[in-house]
Amino acid sequence: MLSQADAVIIAFPLYVFCLPGILMRFLEDYYKFYAESGKVKDNAKVYAIINCGFPEPEINQEAVRVIRSFCRHINADFRFGVLVGGGGVMLAAKDAPFMKKTLSKLDNAFLAIAKDMQSNDCVNTDNIYIAMNFPRRLYFFMGDRGWAFAARKNGLKKKDLYRKPYRLNE
Repeated sequence: MLSQADAVIIAFPLYVFCLPGILMRFLEDYYKFYAESGKVKDNAKVYAIINCGFPEPEINQEAVRVIRSFCRHINADFRFGVLVGGGGVMLAAKDAPFMKKTLSKLDNAFLAIAKDMQSNDCVNTDNIYIAMNFPRRLYFFMGDRGWAFAARKNGLKKKDLYRKPYRLNE
């Protein structure tokens, strides 16, 4: 249980530049539990691992700010975040030569979390940014192709991806 943990890792994907709704609900509910019961271990170490589909890991910074704020409110010690960009390609291309350096950085980030958990050091650590070494234009081109392929696979045409079913007809 989080209230008794020495360390917690909050890992999640970024959705439209936001934390997933269910995670936001959990953070709100947990804060309410903390405020009402006070049954939370002070200064538990908290880490965030955030993955976004855009190639720039910096897009995850606002999500880190939200987790940091949550930690302040429950008297936890936010240590640092691992901000991963281009996560949509990582699994599909994990064996590709251009991914070796990126996956090595990810392994090192996990090792940094493990080392920090075991340390009694209170020195702030900077967030770790992990970006793929892959041309941005090619990344977006391949992403667009992936959506078109998925549409065809489901009996749709590329133009169907641009439909706006939520739009009112006036």
